Amino acid sequence: LHSAHYLAALARAAGHFDLILVGRQASDTNAGTTGPMLAGLLDLPLVTLATSIRWGEGEQIVVERLADNGAETVACPLPALVTVSNEVGDLPLTPVRKILEAKKKPFAFLNPSDISLDAPPPGLELVSLVKPSRGRTCRMVSADDAKASGALLMDTLRHDSVI
Repeated sequence: LHSAHYLAALARAAGHFDLILVGRQASDTNAGTTGPMLAGLLDLPLVTLATSIRWGEGEQIVVERLADNGAETVACPLPALVTVSNEVGDLPLTPVRKILEAKKKPFAFLNPSDISLDAPPPGLELVSLVKPSRGRTCRMVSADDAKASGALLMDTLRHDSVI
């Protein structure tokens, strides 16, 4: 079972929540699949690669996130799941009064018997496992001058459907 299935079972057992924050990467595979899988299992809206999160109007958050062209700002309804990147920064200092108030609030402990963990639906099937080929072919192109060499290289790449 993937860790997202355990986390989904814990979230369901915990009851109501507004926001789940997940790191964007794993320390083992660096795949970053837990957040998106968890959002899918809980049927939550997902925003990835957050660099900042703030409360929006009504029941929504406003998230600045990394994008291919730099950054973008999106509004997302709650409850939601957000994967955060290291650019989100350090947590602000919490006043001692707030820490003391938090210590007085009830805290629920869940045991494995408290959660219902269903087997995950089949998603992937290993069809074959093949070691990648490392073979290469190299063809030298040359001409009398640099301009002619470049033209010959372009013709060769087009002929071989590389470009």
